[in-house]
Amino acid sequence: MSIALTVTLRPSVKLHIVAILFSLVILFVGIYLCATGDASHYWHYLSGTFSVIVAISCYLKIRSLNRKTWRIAVNDHGEFQCTCLNYRSTQRKSAISSPYVLASGTTLWSNLLFLRLKGRDSNTLINLMIFSDALNKDEFRQISIACRWVVRQPR
Repeated sequence: MSIALTVTLRPSVKLHIVAILFSLVILFVGIYLCATGDASHYWHYLSGTFSVIVAISCYLKIRSLNRKTWRIAVNDHGEFQCTCLNYRSTQRKSAISSPYVLASGTTLWSNLLFLRLKGRDSNTLINLMIFSDALNKDEFRQISIACRWVVRQPR
């Protein structure tokens, strides 16, 4: 059986919604902490301000990561080639990446894949959240089957 495939991972609307909801929860916690504080306890204000800063930075980080488009190739040996494509530049540079393997902490669900890819030759680590709307239905099924096949192979 050949599992070799190449898919192009587009930005996910579901990931954007999750980032907004997560940031709003942290933001409301910060607002609540600021509102319940009194003048004698400054830690309410400090922790509330810190929560607001964390909420904004988390949202901006997830939004910037979600704007990237990735090309993921899986070969017959279970190695992944990940290339970040930048469609905004006039010259699209897509250098071949070093091979990656699935690291511990990879989680495979029916509509969501958390891939932790560790470089075979280096200590680089790529974390990818693949929601089902980032690929078409057939591509998502293929990458899910390929990841499950790689996990079951002896190392």
